[in-house]
Amino acid sequence: MEWKLIPNLMRPGVKVKRWIALLLLSSVLLGLGLASLIQEFSQGQEAGSLLWYIALRFIEEPLRSLSLVIAGISASMLALVQLNRALINILVPQIEGGRLAVVYDREATNKPNVVIFGSGIGLLIFLNSIKDMVSGVTVVLPMGEDMQLYRELLNANQLGLLRNVFIATLPNATICAEFSDGYVLEGFLAIKESHRYGSINRLFARYRDDLPPAATVPENAEILKAIESADAIILGPASLFVGIIPSLLAKDVATAVNHSRAAKIFVCNIMTEPGKTDGYSVSRHVSALEQHGGFYLDYVILNNKRVAFDLAKKYHESGADQVLLDFDEFENSHIKVNLADRSGEVRMLNRAVLIEEDLISAAVQRVLEGGTNPRYESDSKLVVRHDSEKMRAVFERVFDLMAQRPRGSA
Repeated sequence: MEWKLIPNLMRPGVKVKRWIALLLLSSVLLGLGLASLIQEFSQGQEAGSLLWYIALRFIEEPLRSLSLVIAGISASMLALVQLNRALINILVPQIEGGRLAVVYDREATNKPNVVIFGSGIGLLIFLNSIKDMVSGVTVVLPMGEDMQLYRELLNANQLGLLRNVFIATLPNATICAEFSDGYVLEGFLAIKESHRYGSINRLFARYRDDLPPAATVPENAEILKAIESADAIILGPASLFVGIIPSLLAKDVATAVNHSRAAKIFVCNIMTEPGKTDGYSVSRHVSALEQHGGFYLDYVILNNKRVAFDLAKKYHESGADQVLLDFDEFENSHIKVNLADRSGEVRMLNRAVLIEEDLISAAVQRVLEGGTNPRYESDSKLVVRHDSEKMRAVFERVFDLMAQRPRGSA
C-alpha cells in the first residue's frame, strides 16, 4: 500500500481508525495479561514442566526478552500485512489524468456512487448540493455540450468527488426532433436553440448512409463502466430534450442504464420549456424519459411549491408554465407499498416513488439571455432555480430510501 494513501484512511466515515486503535489496545492488554499469568504460575516450576517451557525459562536473560520482542514485532508485521489486504476491499485506486485518485467503495463510506445525466447551470448547482453525500460522481453530457467549464472545475477540485465528465457519442448520426405537428427538425444545436410553437413528441437518430446503429461505441466505454458500478443513476436537473434524452439515443448507453441495477432517479424541471415541453405534465415528462431510455424510473423528484404569481405570469408570457401534478395524476398516484418491511402510503407515478418537496430557491436569479455575452439590463430575465440546500435535503431522503430497498428492486 502506498504511503500517500494513509491520510485518506483517516477520513471520517471510513471506519478504519477505530479498529486499528482497538487492535493495538487489545494486543497490549492481552500481552500484559498473558505475561502476568505466566509469571505467576511459572514461579517455582521444575525444569522441564509445561509452564517452565511456556515462560521460556530454558532461555537465559536477556536473550529471553529479546526473543519475545522479535516475536511481537513479527506478529505486528503479519497483522499489518493482513490489514493492508483487507483495505484493498475498501480503497479502489484508479488513474485519472495521470494522477492517482482514491475512490472509496460504498462499503467503506456507506455513500452511493452516482452517474448523472444532465447539463447547464442546474447541473452545476446540483453537483454542489450532493458533493459530500456520495462516494463518487460521473457526469454524462449530451453531444454538443461544451466540456471546458466542467473540465476546469474538475481540475480545480471544485466539484467534490466528481470522477470524470464524458459526452455520450452517437457516431454517423444526426439527432432529430419530431414535433407535435409532425414537423421534423434536424441537428442538436438547431433543437437546442429552437423556440418554435408546440412541443416535441420524440427525439430520434438519423444515421448517415443508412448505416445501422452500432451496438457498442468505443468512445462510450468509460460511460458504460461508470453505469455498471453505479448505485444511483440521476437524470437531471436539465432540459429534458436537450440535456438528458440525447445521451440516451446512444444505444449502448441506454442499454447499460436499462440493465443496471442502480436506482434510477429523475429530477423533474420546475417549469416547462417553450417549443420543447409545452403543456407537458409530470407524467408526460416521465413517460417521455422512460420511452426514449427503455427503462422504468424508481424515483421522481418534483417541486410542489407554487412559483410566485408575478414570476409565473412572466414565464407564461414567454410560453412556459410550472410543472405540477394535474388532477388525474394526483387522484391516481396513491398506492400502498412496502419499503424494507416498513409499510406506508407513498405516492407512486407509473412505477416510480414520487417525492414532492419545496425545491425552489428563495433568491430568484437574473440571467443574461445571451448567455455569457455582455447585454443590457433589458435583455436579462428572471429565472427559477432549484435550491442547493433543499436539493441536498431531498436527496438525503432518497438515499435513505435506497438503503432500505434491495439494490435493483423496483
